[in-house]
Amino acid sequence: AGLIVLAAGVGIVSAILLVAPGFWGEVFFGSSSYGSLVLALPPLLAGGGLHVIAFGYLRGLNRIQAANVLMAINMGLLPLGAIVLVHGSVLWVLDAMGIGWTVVSGLALATLPINFRGIRERLRELTRFGVPRTPGEFVSLLLFAMPGILVAHSADIRVAGMVAFGVAAVSMIGSGLTPISFVLLPVAARLLAAGKVRQLRSEVVDVVGITLAATLVLVVLLEVFAAPIVEIYLGPNFKSSVDILRLTLIGALPWAAYITLRSVIDARHVKPINARNLVISFLLAVVLAFVLRRVADPTTSAVLAFVLALWLLAGLTMIEANRIANIFAKPQPRTRVEVARLATLAALPIAILVSSPQRPAVALVISFGYIVMALFSFRLSRANSLMLAYVGLVAAWMTISWLRSTYLLHLNSEQLSYGTQKFEYFVFVVLPMAAAVAIIVEQVEDVWPIGASQLAIGGVMALITVALLGDKILGYARYSWQGDLIALGTLIAVQPWLVRNIWASAAIGVLGIGGIMFAGARQSLVAFALALVLSAAYWAAARYLRETRGKPNAVRKALAGQYVALPLVLVLLTGGAIAFTYHWTPTSYCYCVTDRLISLESNAGDRDKLLYRGFQLLAQDPILGSGLGSFAGAIQDSLSPGHFYQYPHNVPLEIASETGLIGFFLIFAPLVAGWLSLLRAGIQRGSPAIAGVMMIVSVFFVVANLSGDIPSERGLWVFGILAFKLGIDAFGLRVTSPSKTSPVVKAAQVS
Repeated sequence: AGLIVLAAGVGIVSAILLVAPGFWGEVFFGSSSYGSLVLALPPLLAGGGLHVIAFGYLRGLNRIQAANVLMAINMGLLPLGAIVLVHGSVLWVLDAMGIGWTVVSGLALATLPINFRGIRERLRELTRFGVPRTPGEFVSLLLFAMPGILVAHSADIRVAGMVAFGVAAVSMIGSGLTPISFVLLPVAARLLAAGKVRQLRSEVVDVVGITLAATLVLVVLLEVFAAPIVEIYLGPNFKSSVDILRLTLIGALPWAAYITLRSVIDARHVKPINARNLVISFLLAVVLAFVLRRVADPTTSAVLAFVLALWLLAGLTMIEANRIANIFAKPQPRTRVEVARLATLAALPIAILVSSPQRPAVALVISFGYIVMALFSFRLSRANSLMLAYVGLVAAWMTISWLRSTYLLHLNSEQLSYGTQKFEYFVFVVLPMAAAVAIIVEQVEDVWPIGASQLAIGGVMALITVALLGDKILGYARYSWQGDLIALGTLIAVQPWLVRNIWASAAIGVLGIGGIMFAGARQSLVAFALALVLSAAYWAAARYLRETRGKPNAVRKALAGQYVALPLVLVLLTGGAIAFTYHWTPTSYCYCVTDRLISLESNAGDRDKLLYRGFQLLAQDPILGSGLGSFAGAIQDSLSPGHFYQYPHNVPLEIASETGLIGFFLIFAPLVAGWLSLLRAGIQRGSPAIAGVMMIVSVFFVVANLSGDIPSERGLWVFGILAFKLGIDAFGLRVTSPSKTSPVVKAAQVS
C-alpha cells in the first residue's frame, strides 16, 4: 500500500516538475538557467520515498539496528560517494544519489515480507492516517527551502548557498534525533493505550531532557567554532558569511524539540496536529520574512523568520505534548479566565522588560492589563490584605516625600522634575502592577508560567549572545538587561523545577556562563555568582533537614547532593573563565565582561563618588531624607563631560537618602522579613518553586544594589512584593518533613 501511494505521489509531482523545468528552476534557484537541476528531482523523490518506506518498515518490525544501518548508508555514505566518485555536472551527482537510494532501499525491501492481501483496506487506513499529514510534510519542506529561495532572489546564489548550508545543518541535527522519535512513537502509543500517562510523562521528560541537553551542547560548540568550520568545509571565501550560519543554528534547538516530541502527538491523535502546527509556523515565517525587511537586510530577515518560525513550532508542539503527557506536571487550564491568567503570567518577564520609565504610556497600559486580570483573580485572604496594606503604606510615604520635596524643600527645577517623574511612575505604574501580580498568583506553585517564560527567554538570549559573540541585541543602553535575563534563565534552569534532568540543567548552566561573559554586564555577573551560592546553600539545607539530619556524616551527605554541587561547579567555571581571560596582554581584549572588570583597576566608574554623595544626603536628614530627586545634578559623569548623574545607582541607598530611614525601613523591613519567611518555608519543604522565586528575587535585589534607580528596578518591586506575599502565606504554616515521606503541611495553632 505504501509503495502504491509513493508511486502515485512521485508520478504526479514529477510530471508537474518536468512540464516546466525552467519555471521551477526560477522558483527554486533564482534563475531559469538552473532548470536542468529540476531533472534530478524525480529520481531523488523516488529514492527518498523508498528509503522512508524501507526505514519505517524496519522500525515497525523493531529492527532498529538494521534501520540505522540503512539510514547511515543512504544519508551518509551514498551522498559522499556520489560527490567523490561521480565526475561531471551537478546533475550527474544528484542522479547518482537518487539512483543509489532507489537501489539500496529496493534491496532492503526485497528482503522483507510483503503481503498483498487486503490491500484495499490497508490503502484506506494508510490514506486516512497519512494523507492528512502530507500537507504538513510538504509545508515542512517549504519551510526549510524558503530561506534559500528568498535569499537567491534578493541576493546572489553564493549567499543563498551559505544560507542553505546553515539550514542543512539544522536539518542534519534533527535527523540525528529522528531515531529517538521513531522509538518513542510505539512506546507512547503503548503507554497511552494502557492509560499509563504518569509513566509516559516520566519517559518523555527523560528523553527530552537528554536530547535537548546534548543538542544544546552541540549547538554551542558549532556556534563557537563556526568560523573554522566554514573555512574548512566551504573555503576562506565564505568566512565573511559566518554570522549567517550562527544565526541559522539557533533554530536547531527548537527543531530538535519538535522532532523528539512529534511522535507523542502522533501516538495520541489521528488528526494531523503536527501538520497544523507546521502550517501555522510556515505562515508566520512567510509574514516575518517580509515584515522584517523593514528593519533588517533581506538575508537576515529570511533567516530570522525561519528561526522564529521554528521556535513557534517548538512552542506549539510542547503545548500539545503537555496536554497529552502533562510534561510540566501542572493542572491544565479549563476556562478562558484560567487560560488568560496563564498567558498573563507567562508574559510577565516581557512585560517587565518593555514597561520602562522611558515608555510611560506603554507601561501604564501594561500595568492596567495586569490590574484587570487581578480583579478576576482576587480572593480576600490574610496574605492579600497584608500585601495591599504594605503597598498602600509605601505609596502613601512616597506621596508624602514627594509633597515635602515639592513644597517644603528647596530643590532646583531639574531635581523637582526628576523627582516627580520618579514618584509618578513608581506609585501609579510599578506598585499597582506589583500588587496585581501578587494577587494573580494565589500560591507559589502558580509561578511556573513565569519561570518557564523566564527560562526560555534567558536560554534564547544566551544562545544568541554566544552566537553573536556579545553583540548588544537589546541595544547598548540595555546591555545590563541582556546579562540579567541570561542570569535569570540560567538560575531557574539549575533548580529541579522546570528542567528535571541534571545534565540538561548543567548544559544550560554552561551556556549561561558563556552568555553572561559575552554580555559584559558586571552586575549580572555578581548577581549570578551570589545567587548560585544561595542556591547551593538552599538545597544543602533542605537536604540536611529532610534527609540526612540525625544520620552519620549528615552534613557531608547533605553537601553531596546533585543540586548542591551543580551551582558550585558553575561558580568555579565562571571564576575559571574570568581567570583564563584575565591574563591577556595589555593590548588584547577578550571582548567579554573581564575587560570591564579589568577597567575597574584604573577607574571605579564614579561609583565611589556616587556612594559618597548618597551617604552625604543621608547624613543631612537621616529621618525624613533630602527629598525625591535631590541627588540629581550633583555628580558629573567623568566619561561624559557635561552629563550629571540623577541617582546613586544603589536603590536602597537612594531610598534611604531621599525618603529617610523611615522610608528605608518601611519599604525594606517587611520585604526582607517576607523573603526570609518564604526562604525558610522553601528549605523545610524542599520546594523547587520557592527556590526559583528566590533566585529571581536575588538577582533583581543584587542588581538594584549596583545599578538603576527606584522606578527602573521594577523587577525588584514586582517579584519582591510577590515573594513578600508568598512569605506571609508561608508564615502561618508548619511543615513536618519525614525523611522518607512527602512533606505534610499543617496549619499552625493560633493561641
